[in-house]
Amino acid sequence: MKSQPFLIPPPKMRFSTPQTTPTYGYISVVIPTLLAKGGQLYSGRGLPLVQPRQIHSSNGFLQLNLSVQVGEFTVDWLTLSRRSYNGEFPGPTWCIKAGDVVNLTLTNKLQKPDFVSKHNNLQFPNHTNIHTHGLHISGLRPHDNVFVNVTPENGQYHYNYPIVSDHPAGTYWYHPHLHGSVDFQTNSGMSGMIIVEDPTDSTTPQHLLDASCPGKCEHDVQLIFQSLLFYTGRGFASAQQSMHDRLFT
Repeated sequence: MKSQPFLIPPPKMRFSTPQTTPTYGYISVVIPTLLAKGGQLYSGRGLPLVQPRQIHSSNGFLQLNLSVQVGEFTVDWLTLSRRSYNGEFPGPTWCIKAGDVVNLTLTNKLQKPDFVSKHNNLQFPNHTNIHTHGLHISGLRPHDNVFVNVTPENGQYHYNYPIVSDHPAGTYWYHPHLHGSVDFQTNSGMSGMIIVEDPTDSTTPQHLLDASCPGKCEHDVQLIFQSLLFYTGRGFASAQQSMHDRLFT
């Protein structure tokens, strides 16, 4: 008998929490993983391995334009509408070097009206901002300030991130951080990777240069795990209902 996709997850299931796996690499995939008790895997065929769009710095600068907008993606038989960066899942990967300057313009193309509730409750699904994890940068404006509020219908903010010259190479990430909708927008698919590349001078051992980016990227794999299909309990659909989200599916 041909197996059929399930509409409701089996009982006692848990979803992987949104996290980034800091591997060496640049290939990225969003995997809505469903794990049953005992580690048995439940899912359909899922998404193929997808390489995110990579944006590389040039001559010491990275110029970025991110648009917060509704995008669609399909997992097997199910098409979902989600808030996204540039309609991409996951968001584009920023590839930078120590000493670079990142200039980011964030434009909010979501629509009014927005849902407003009490402080510390779920609210503001269509207001946004952006926050980085791992970069050694200031928390003041116009840098990584989580109190910036980019309003719907083409609100805009220009961020500036000077990367220190001795910044550690590594895999980092970014996501929205507006109080009231942080978890909601991140679980919607609004996140992406930041790669601070290894220096190519004598400070990096040759055996690493021979097996990793920026020269040998074919050996590198980058993974983003997100609970995009978390519909049980206090999952994504519950948050959509609480905020009367017009994208509720």
